[in-house]
Amino acid sequence: MKSEIEQARERIAQLEAQLKAQTLDAEADMRAVLDATGQSILLIRADGIVLHANKTAARNYDRSPSDLIGRNILEVLPAPVARHRRAILDRCITQKAPLAFTDTRNGRTFAHNVYPILDGDHVRRFAVYSEDITDILHKDREVAASRHQQSVLLEILSLSHTTESLDALLASIHGILRREVQAENLYVVLMNPHDGSPDYRYCVDSAWQGNAAARPPCGWKDNLLCLEPLRRNGAVQFSGTELCALNESGALSTPAPVPLAWLGIPLRVQGKAIGVLATQEYTESRVYTEDEVCLLTACSDQIAIAIERKRAEELMQESAEHYRAFFEDNHSVMLLLDSASGDILDLNKAAEAYYGYPRQRLAGKSIAFLNLFPEAKLREVLSKLSEQRITNIITRHRLANGEMRDVEVYSGPFTVNGRRRLISIVHDITRRLKDEAALSAAKEAAELASRVKGEFVANISHEVRTPLNGLMGMLQLLLETPLSEEQFSYIHTALQSSKNLLRVLNDVLDFTKMEAGKLSLLESTFRVSDILDHTASLFAQQARAKGLTLQVRSDGLPGDLYAGDDGRIRQVLFNLVGNAIKFTDSGQITVETWAMPDRQPECRRLFFSVADTGIGISPARIHHIFEPFTQVDGSLSRRYQGSGLGLTIVKRLVELMGGGLLVDSEPGQGTSITFHVLVREPAKSICLLTATEDSASGLLQPLRILLVEDEQVNMIMAQRILEKMGHMVTCARNGKAGLEKLHEQRFDVVLMDIQMPVMDGLEATRRIRNAASPMNPQDIPVIAVTAHATSRDRDDALEAGMDGYVIKPFERDILASAIHSALLKRACIPGGESGGYC
Repeated sequence: MKSEIEQARERIAQLEAQLKAQTLDAEADMRAVLDATGQSILLIRADGIVLHANKTAARNYDRSPSDLIGRNILEVLPAPVARHRRAILDRCITQKAPLAFTDTRNGRTFAHNVYPILDGDHVRRFAVYSEDITDILHKDREVAASRHQQSVLLEILSLSHTTESLDALLASIHGILRREVQAENLYVVLMNPHDGSPDYRYCVDSAWQGNAAARPPCGWKDNLLCLEPLRRNGAVQFSGTELCALNESGALSTPAPVPLAWLGIPLRVQGKAIGVLATQEYTESRVYTEDEVCLLTACSDQIAIAIERKRAEELMQESAEHYRAFFEDNHSVMLLLDSASGDILDLNKAAEAYYGYPRQRLAGKSIAFLNLFPEAKLREVLSKLSEQRITNIITRHRLANGEMRDVEVYSGPFTVNGRRRLISIVHDITRRLKDEAALSAAKEAAELASRVKGEFVANISHEVRTPLNGLMGMLQLLLETPLSEEQFSYIHTALQSSKNLLRVLNDVLDFTKMEAGKLSLLESTFRVSDILDHTASLFAQQARAKGLTLQVRSDGLPGDLYAGDDGRIRQVLFNLVGNAIKFTDSGQITVETWAMPDRQPECRRLFFSVADTGIGISPARIHHIFEPFTQVDGSLSRRYQGSGLGLTIVKRLVELMGGGLLVDSEPGQGTSITFHVLVREPAKSICLLTATEDSASGLLQPLRILLVEDEQVNMIMAQRILEKMGHMVTCARNGKAGLEKLHEQRFDVVLMDIQMPVMDGLEATRRIRNAASPMNPQDIPVIAVTAHATSRDRDDALEAGMDGYVIKPFERDILASAIHSALLKRACIPGGESGGYC
């Protein structure tokens, strides 16, 4: 019995040992399991004594598990934390329910769960599970931030579609950034695509409101603060202290006042910077958080895309408005055509009004509906317009009321989405063509009238010159006969009156040429001294007759030989000297000449001045004296006669010779008129062959002269003048008779009238030049002596082969000079071994 009891005891002991071992193993396994978990696990009594702590819990309190077990957990914690934990435990005891809370230690966040362990109705212990959730919270925040960021990006994307303009878009974006990062002050700088300069497209800033001077500078500066994010290629943040230092050093140009905080983000589209988004603060010095910078950086690309979208939309809208302004609202009639078919694709309001058709009636129809072109011609014209071989056509268009109108259509090709189009602008030229036709008819009528008038004046000139030539010639012959003083006075007065009549005739003829634009110049080499000598000799008698002194000076003349139209220069000078004598009752007339270099090479300005001590011209009249038919005194009781054309012709001739006029006058004191003309310096090898009119008569040896003249009086007069000069004269009444004389006798020179019966002088001269006679060579000098006074008549004579041109009525010295010049031109030597022939 005893043995069984002992055995039972031993068995119980063994079982207890095994149970204890198993319990220890289970506890070890439990500790291993608890230590292996990432959570902190504490088992504490209601009074805070730690009954169990795994390694994670001990590590969180910087202790080992053995150090914690048996200690009051509240004593391990800092006093504020211990009080918080005690309150948690007390609340858990009261509520007999689990509690959860979080706290942060050393920058890490922990989540705690307290579970009460009941013994009956009493809480005896607590199981406290704690876990480091810092990384979890960070990931949660990242996910939340990402989701929020996506939400903001979607909001910005939506704004790019819903806002009406770039300004509205930027204002809405400002609202988002004000909400997200408290960006009360915001500006958006966009770079000008042409020159890269910054353009402050959007500016809202408390420091700039109502203060235009404080707004950021527009225009390019390398050190502008707003460009810093572009230079650094990323977000840039400055404090107020940093900005002041940069501003003082000149490294950056900052706005005024200097903000306490500034943040700028570059705006990029596909990697290309288009501008900067910036915000700044004045009331508090703040540091923009990493999350704020990240959000702005993330949003910047979407903002840039939205901005570019709006800019493109604005450009498209502007282009559409330009199109509307250019096409739709244009006052010109405009059509848009398909270049291949000629169909009308569109037309503007002006076209609707012009043609009388509504837009929908014409749209889609062929342009042939308006211009009535056959198919083949339409294709040809469209092809030429599309290839720009032509740019305009003149045709006729039919209106809605059936009326046909003349139009000029300007067309140009352009391409839209690969389709070729034509833009056509239609101008109604019906009135213009009628006006042009009327103008052309009027022009033809005016030209005919001018031609008839010119021919009439030329004929009158010829008919007056012919008898005037006989009259003046006979008077000149009379002056060479023995005369009493009274007879000489009468004849001289008659001759002077004839010259005055000739001057009026010449003025009328020149004025007619001037009106027709046919005044011309004939350039030759001349001596200024010859012009002055001729002037002095011509007007000396008139000046003496009025008791005036005529002075001629050329002290300022560097040279005497020039090339120009000396005949026109004489005409101008004679007119001015004649006027000076006419309007001067006492004193003197002074003629001066000088020359100055001109900007044109080998040219000079030749000046002539005619000053008198006559009646002068009032300032009110001085600007009118060059007008046609104008005189200083236009009253019926005027003392001074004249046609009023002289100075008009003078002014036109001077301008024709590349010169100008200057008038200086004072009533009662006299007048000074200075004119200048452009002349050339002749080549040094040129020798002046013409003799002066006064000396030519004396230089000529006796010549054999053939005089061909149909008018009896003129023939007798010319024959007597030539014979008195010592020449032998043979006369013929027409060109044919003159040719017969040339076949019968030898002559040194021929004086040929132009207008004659049977054969005129031009035809006779041509025959002389084309065939030599047995007695005279083909190049015998032939001089025209005619009443035809136009430059065209002179040109015709020279073209026919004549060597000189003398206009009736003439003076004997002019005739002698012309004969001498013609002989020198043909290099004839009268009286030589050839018997006086050329």
